[in-house]
Amino acid sequence: MVPNLGDENDQKYGNDPVEIVRDWVTIAEDGYLTLRFRTEWGYPRVVHYVNLFSTNNPENPYEVEFRHNANGDIGGRLGDGLVAFRLDSLPDTQGETVKLKLKWRSFSGEKSAEFDYKTRAATPASPAIAAERSVIPLQ
Repeated sequence: MVPNLGDENDQKYGNDPVEIVRDWVTIAEDGYLTLRFRTEWGYPRVVHYVNLFSTNNPENPYEVEFRHNANGDIGGRLGDGLVAFRLDSLPDTQGETVKLKLKWRSFSGEKSAEFDYKTRAATPASPAIAAERSVIPLQ
């Protein structure tokens, strides 16, 4: 996870749209949040960056935001990426299960999903995440 920079988040981490894909790899377990995400990929030589930070919500210390910076590479084919974020900067749940709220900007606006989260334990993904399959032809 990266630091929350407040008003500088858009400039540093981008705010380009992604969809979070619901499948067996999108899960919070063993101290990590693993996400399969889908976005537009135009030019193979342009590096895209993804980051996760705490929203610093005083009412929910387990609220995080996923950010995508396409470096201007918008448009093109839809394709998937896979990333895992270590959640060790979040407060320890002390053996309790809490709701980990994930926020992101999708192609249709702001979205969120919740995961049951217990520090260093396996938990299933929320059904609110889009169930989709990749349409990119692979060889």
